[in-house]
Amino acid sequence: MSLNLGGDDITEFLCILLNRISFPYKDINLARWYDWNVMEDLKTRLCTLAEVGVPATELYGNNHVNCTTSQGDVALNLYDFIVRRPNKPAEKYGLRAYDEIILAPMVCGVFRRTVSPG
Repeated sequence: MSLNLGGDDITEFLCILLNRISFPYKDINLARWYDWNVMEDLKTRLCTLAEVGVPATELYGNNHVNCTTSQGDVALNLYDFIVRRPNKPAEKYGLRAYDEIILAPMVCGVFRRTVSPG
C-alpha cells in the first residue's frame, strides 16, 4: 500500500494544530496563495523532528524569529511572523507553540507505521 503524503500535508496539519491553540491570525484560509505562503514559511522555520531544542536564532539569524527552547525537552517556543496581503499593510503576529512543531511533521511517519504492509 502506498500513501502519497508530503510537505503539503504537513502544512495543512500544522495549520490545524495551530488553530487548536488559538492561532493569532484568525482569518487564515489555505485556499488563498498568500495565506498558504504564511503557513509554508512557518512550516519551514518551525517544524522539526528533533526533540532537543536548538535556538532558532542560531539556525536563521534574527530574521523574524525568536525562539526559546531548553536542551532535551520540548519547550514553549515563541515566534514572530508577518502576513503580507495584496493591497494591505503587512501585519506582524506573535505565536506560542509547544509540541505542535514536532507533531506536524510526524503525520508522515505515523501513517507509514500504522499502514505498513505485513
